Amino acid sequence: MLHWYAGPSDELWRAVRMGCLVSLGERSLATRRGREYARILPGDRLLTETDQPPGEDVAWDAGRIAASLEATLEGLGEVRGEGCRELVAANARAWLGL
Repeated sequence: MLHWYAGPSDELWRAVRMGCLVSLGERSLATRRGREYARILPGDRLLTETDQPPGEDVAWDAGRIAASLEATLEGLGEVRGEGCRELVAANARAWLGL
């Protein structure tokens, strides 16, 4: 899995061909490159993530993590124009072997 990948697209496609999944979060979707990768990646290669807490000694709880993941799913839906919840859930289950 590639966590918040922001490198060149040729390396991204190389990783996809090797079977890697790519995780995206709120902060990656806030960048032009992150949104473009979210748009062009094959659906079966996407996962969500959160890079929270945003710093040391920052209070962070499950509710804030859930809110970040919700925002990520909404952002993916806006970029991809499809129901990403089911897609990402299926990818996570497959990745976890469930």
